[in-house]
Amino acid sequence: MEDTDDITALEADALSWAIHTRQVSCREVMQAYLSRIHRLNPRLNAIVNLAPDDMLLAQADACAAELAAGAAIAPRPSIAPDRVVLYEAHVKALTRLHPALPPALRGTYAGLAHPAVLAHLQRLGVTTICLLPVHTHISERHLVARGLVNHWGYNTLNAFAPEPAYAASTAGQDPGSADAAQAVRDEFRHMVRRLHEAGIEVLLDVVFNHTAEAGEDGPTISFRGLDNASYYRLTPQAPAYFENWSGCGNTLNLNHPRVLQLVLDSLRYWVTEMHVDGFRFDLAATLARWFGVAEFPLTGSGKIQKYKLREMQQAGQLTEL
Repeated sequence: MEDTDDITALEADALSWAIHTRQVSCREVMQAYLSRIHRLNPRLNAIVNLAPDDMLLAQADACAAELAAGAAIAPRPSIAPDRVVLYEAHVKALTRLHPALPPALRGTYAGLAHPAVLAHLQRLGVTTICLLPVHTHISERHLVARGLVNHWGYNTLNAFAPEPAYAASTAGQDPGSADAAQAVRDEFRHMVRRLHEAGIEVLLDVVFNHTAEAGEDGPTISFRGLDNASYYRLTPQAPAYFENWSGCGNTLNLNHPRVLQLVLDSLRYWVTEMHVDGFRFDLAATLARWFGVAEFPLTGSGKIQKYKLREMQQAGQLTEL
């Protein structure tokens, strides 16, 4: 790839897509990045040297290995739209009490890939399984305080990693090493492969309307500390407070290009590295809401007109600005 002195946000988006579509390798991207850092700002060398070039290039090679592992999964079955039979399922709930499963596989990705479960889905005529959230998630504070857990998983902590509690490879425990984390990913891929081989598509229920950082008194895990005003929708009159359109304490700000890129990169990850076939977006209506304004694409015209939400709500009709 060309080693230029600068890279715009638009170019960064294009580069991310190029990596996922194999137009450029992860190692080429990392080599160009290191070259640019060393040449343009020698003062940053001390920071970069905390992670030697060889280590960063090794990480790039690991990225390439993940892409290869995803590409090796059996291709998705070809199912006509009018023949789809959708089955919504929770990995743990579907397999936890299945009598034909070995106890160690119950409630896990490996259990869902077991021949007995696949045969059950086939007998039902299922063509497409939609898994309730499998992104790594945590339980909310009010549940933990009562000795409870979030069973359903709609409280995402990491949208780039499968939930380890559903992994037989780690006995449902958080991975304590890179090898253990790799085993969780491999188990998930094995599940997708076996479902595809059984003629069943795999969809994921994804949660991008809010994060596990909850409301103003919630935990500071990542986004709140990195750039609260960019990652979250804040109330215009009192920006110390979140817009709580999700009902879970906060609302992700997909109007910001970097937040939108985060979501798109996550979707690409699950398609390219994990080979899933599609997504169901939880509370999808909140993802495109604007402050005081809604945008509606006009069919056929390609134009977008803006309408006042307040007038829509009060008059029950769309009022053009």
